[in-house]
Amino acid sequence: MTSSPAEDVRMRAAAWLERRVDATWSSDDQAALETWIAQSPSHRIAYLRAEAAWRRTYRLAALRSPTRESATRRAARLGAMAGLLVVVVMLAGVAANFVISRSSEQIYMTGLGERKTITLTDGSRIELNTDTVLRADIAATK
Repeated sequence: MTSSPAEDVRMRAAAWLERRVDATWSSDDQAALETWIAQSPSHRIAYLRAEAAWRRTYRLAALRSPTRESATRRAARLGAMAGLLVVVVMLAGVAANFVISRSSEQIYMTGLGERKTITLTDGSRIELNTDTVLRADIAATK
């Protein structure tokens, strides 16, 4: 199965982020990343979304209480977080593609722990839960 260009960009952004957290990251690596980001707005968006997802995993980890975990459990959690990161990056890429292709969207957001009920222009109501982003493009009908 071949991947789409958008998926390739998302995966490349995730690879850059993975390399950047490595202790061997150099100024040459940073320059190469900045060159790649400057090549296209989709590169910049994909990288920023991957970075935001990465930061969110750290925020979630900070919410749990500290306990003693075995190396196996830590490895399993790390694997699960990595899998979650891949899913989030892919979803973020799809969302970024959607945002780029639509310019008249309305964006609704809630922060960590926040809940909000909004009424859309068509009269429908939506309840947003904690740490949610909703993009809506509802055209008026005659």
